[in-house]
Amino acid sequence: MKQKLLFLLTVLLSTMTAWAKVGDEFTVDNLKYKVTSEFYYSGVKLIGYEIKPSGALVIPSIVKRGEGEGEINYSVTNIGDDVFYGCTSLTSVTIPEGVTSIGSYAFEGCTSLTSVIFADGSKLKSLDDYVFNGCSSLTSVTIPEGVTSIGSHAFYNCTSLTSTIFADGSKLKSLDDYAFYNCSSLTSITIPGSVESIGQSTFQSCSSLTSVIIIPDSVMTIGNSAFYDCVSLSSVTIFDGVTNIGVSAFAKCSSLTSINIPEGVTSIGSHAFQNCSDLTSVTIPASMMSIGYNVFQGCESLTSITFAEGCKLFGISDWGFYDCSSLTSLTIPEGVTSIGGRAFSYCSNLTSITIPASVTSIGVCAFSYCSNLKSIIIPDGVTSIDDETFSDCTSLISVTIPYGLTSIGSHAFYGCFGLKTINIPASVTTIGKDAFYGCTGLTSLTIPPSVASFDKGVFDNCTNVSDVYCYLAPPTSASMRSGYSGLMTGFMYGKATKFHVTDVNIWMSMFPDANVTFVGDLDTAVHGIAGDRKVSKNIYNLAGQRTTDLLKGMIIVDGKKVWVK
Repeated sequence: MKQKLLFLLTVLLSTMTAWAKVGDEFTVDNLKYKVTSEFYYSGVKLIGYEIKPSGALVIPSIVKRGEGEGEINYSVTNIGDDVFYGCTSLTSVTIPEGVTSIGSYAFEGCTSLTSVIFADGSKLKSLDDYVFNGCSSLTSVTIPEGVTSIGSHAFYNCTSLTSTIFADGSKLKSLDDYAFYNCSSLTSITIPGSVESIGQSTFQSCSSLTSVIIIPDSVMTIGNSAFYDCVSLSSVTIFDGVTNIGVSAFAKCSSLTSINIPEGVTSIGSHAFQNCSDLTSVTIPASMMSIGYNVFQGCESLTSITFAEGCKLFGISDWGFYDCSSLTSLTIPEGVTSIGGRAFSYCSNLTSITIPASVTSIGVCAFSYCSNLKSIIIPDGVTSIDDETFSDCTSLISVTIPYGLTSIGSHAFYGCFGLKTINIPASVTTIGKDAFYGCTGLTSLTIPPSVASFDKGVFDNCTNVSDVYCYLAPPTSASMRSGYSGLMTGFMYGKATKFHVTDVNIWMSMFPDANVTFVGDLDTAVHGIAGDRKVSKNIYNLAGQRTTDLLKGMIIVDGKKVWVK
């Protein structure tokens, strides 16, 4: 009896092996399959067709091969790469419950495909790269519960797709790069709470996406350009969990009016909110450590920027708030050490900004064309004013420059015609080209003895300066004369200028053609008074305020201007 059963089992297995050898290919009802396993109800992958299908396609869950005792049922478990690529007459497809994966490019370019139906109980786990790329007639899709990843470019250029629904209990972990790129008819999407990452350009150019996007707390990273150019998107809610917002993540979302950046976010990539022209306010959380360049450039409606108490931000990057033309005031948090080049350039309505003592560097053009900025205090730790830092700040009235500053760059205060007075500290050694060009509001200047050379046109077109108090060492050599020439050319035009010096004869001999009147009335005897003690004399600063301290720089002692080291 046992021998008979063993014989029958051997015959059965040999028959199955004959019909179910891994790698075997066969065709049933126009569709081609490849055997992927040798067990009863063997698995097969759909790999192609005999004649290009059209109209509605229903992929069977089971295909049969053979007859009688040799018949084997095959379960369709996979749809291979490129299977229906370019089937432009295919209008709908039904995918059976047993399919676990759909390969790359499987339905790419099926331009007439309007619907994709996944059978109830679908075991699908992944949609590979480019799977429905360019299916420009596809209008809606429901992603089965078990799908954990949607591949790169999966629904790329599905321009008629209006709705994407993720089944209840979705286990989706990742939305890969360009997954829904240019789905220009997509109006809403709810991201499942299981998603951990949103890839690069995932929803880029979804120009009809309007409803509130809620990014769940499971998401840790919002990829570069994830929502770039979603021009109809009005608001986004990001829950705790996100630590990084990628480069250009929300750039050109021109309808975005508000966004919450949750505590826990440590970095925002460059251009992240660039040209979000309707964005009105933003709060930077305490966890923030770095903000990339151009982050809020061109946010022309931004009126309020709030830094949370204890903010860990260490720098304002280049072009960070460039052309935020509605911003009126800002307090930069303590701990920030640098303000990048053009960081606030063209913030034309900025009237005041508070720079903390922690700042040690301010970049090129940082505040250029801030045409309503009225005053600014530069912290003690800053040692140089870079080129064009305050260029064309036409409403700037006063600047407080710290002792310790060593250089003033080219065009630093170019065109600041509202500037009434400037106190150049005795630590400054160089002043760059056209540094104060066109500062027509200046009526008097004091030049400290520390400056070794002046570049060309330092005070050119300062046409209302009537008195220059020059504490420079007298030019006793040709090299000294050359170093001072950039200073003297500034007073060739405009009203008559008195040039107050310590040794009038030397100055007149070195600059016989200067368009100034040299006056030798500066008292060299008071030059060099120590500035670290109190005195009982009548002491005033240049603003006319009485003080008891001998402050470094120009002061008035007993009615006489003196220079204190």
